Amino acid sequence: MGYYYDPFYRRPLLDGETVKWLLVLAAVGVYLFFCLPLLFLALFQFTAVAVPVLMAGGAGWAIIRTIMLLAGRRPVPLFTPDREAARSARRRQRRPYLTVDPAWPSYWVGQVFIDQWEAVRWVVRDLLPLMRFTGRRLDVSNRKKLLMLWPLFAIFGAIGIGVGMTLGVVLAVAANLLATMVMLLLGVVTAGLLRLYERLRQLRLRAAASCPACYHVSRLPAYRCPGTHPQGGNLHRALRPGRLGLLRRTCACGTALPVTRGRASQQLTALCQLCGHPLHRGAAAITDVRIPVFGATSSGKTQLLTSALVGLTALSGTRDTVVELADRDSERTYRQSVQIVDGTAAVHKTSTDWVPFATTLLLRHRGRDALLHLFDAAGENLTDPNRNAGYGYLDFARTLVFVLDPFAIPEVGEQLSSFPEIERQANASQHDAEDSYNGTVNRLRRYGVATERQRIAFVLTKGDLLTKLPVGVGIEPGHDDPAAVRRWLVDRQMENLLLTAERDFAEVRYFCINAKDTGRQGALAPIGWLLRRERIALT
Repeated sequence: MGYYYDPFYRRPLLDGETVKWLLVLAAVGVYLFFCLPLLFLALFQFTAVAVPVLMAGGAGWAIIRTIMLLAGRRPVPLFTPDREAARSARRRQRRPYLTVDPAWPSYWVGQVFIDQWEAVRWVVRDLLPLMRFTGRRLDVSNRKKLLMLWPLFAIFGAIGIGVGMTLGVVLAVAANLLATMVMLLLGVVTAGLLRLYERLRQLRLRAAASCPACYHVSRLPAYRCPGTHPQGGNLHRALRPGRLGLLRRTCACGTALPVTRGRASQQLTALCQLCGHPLHRGAAAITDVRIPVFGATSSGKTQLLTSALVGLTALSGTRDTVVELADRDSERTYRQSVQIVDGTAAVHKTSTDWVPFATTLLLRHRGRDALLHLFDAAGENLTDPNRNAGYGYLDFARTLVFVLDPFAIPEVGEQLSSFPEIERQANASQHDAEDSYNGTVNRLRRYGVATERQRIAFVLTKGDLLTKLPVGVGIEPGHDDPAAVRRWLVDRQMENLLLTAERDFAEVRYFCINAKDTGRQGALAPIGWLLRRERIALT
């Protein structure tokens, strides 16, 4: 069977499927040729104008959020005293001597970092929904919508706002860090200057905090907060300009406390850093003078201090001078001293069973305030190395009084036996004068005290009885003539002791007094000289 071939029949050049793809390609070409330039032009104009505006708006919004948070429009966690204590605990592992006071730290050392972190978190919470919105527009399921203009505008707008908010956060953090660094630098400089001023003032006034109980001396006492503390913890051991405040400090209970020693000493109760015993008002802010009296047993130390205490108190109201007893123990000692001076009570031997408690006077003279601490101890304890080890007040004294009983000098003692009545009144010391002196001075050296920087009043007591003996010729009690007293002692073979004292101390002045005399020519003579050397001229 044959096939019929029609020469006029031809297959179509394009079938339906080909035409369809050609139309698609033509539409894409037209879109690329005509719409893409328009889209690029529109996007260029949008990115050139709208995107920077949106970025500026995003940055402004982030900065406004930060300012709102810093202004207290949003609650944030607080940097509490407990957090400061926990942070300080890590520092104390390296430096155990550091103390942590119960107070709110300064804003620029703690709270500022919490505020900045919370501000960043707040802005991020606003940025996350914008990122989720942009992510949904870029999803593959929206490929048809990607050919339209409005998703691109939305995408670029979201990117602009997001970038702006990110830049705003960066600028806010940078500005905050810069301000924090500047404030911390100013705080360090200010705190250093205030501490330097306080230290120079202490050196000029010779101020210190002296404990009358344990004899500890420090430049900075502890202070008790007067606020309410149900669980305790009201003691501030480092009340000074620093991390917890430059001019004032806020205690954990909310009480405002001064940080300068002058104001703190007047408004707060000062305590000893070592034993916690209350200190006197003005401690570490006014002149502090410690005068230990030492000598052999029955040399007249207690009588000297008794008369000096009564004599100093009698000066109150004269020559712009005010003398006050600083505590109850001193008031009790003063009442006993008055009875001894009046003759209604006898001088008792200083007990060897207890360490001496300071008798303290508050002196005010022409605008200058000072605390005067007088110490008396049993002669047996002073010469015994095992007992005088606890007499720390000797280590911090700039001035001392050595009391010498003239009847303990061999030549005087030989004459005294011929005068029974004078012998009974004299109650001569039975201890060697050089032993009593060396026992105390050796103790000072053993504990590293630079005696060559100290001054000492060398007091010859019982001068009223001494002049009744033939050997007392040439010496006049109460007469201000140190050279005459020294010559008399040299004539009595005491030159070795005098040379030792002059070698040990920076300044030695000799006195001969009647210890029962409370006036300026009596017991006040050596005390007045020592006070003048401390720039306190009461007599």
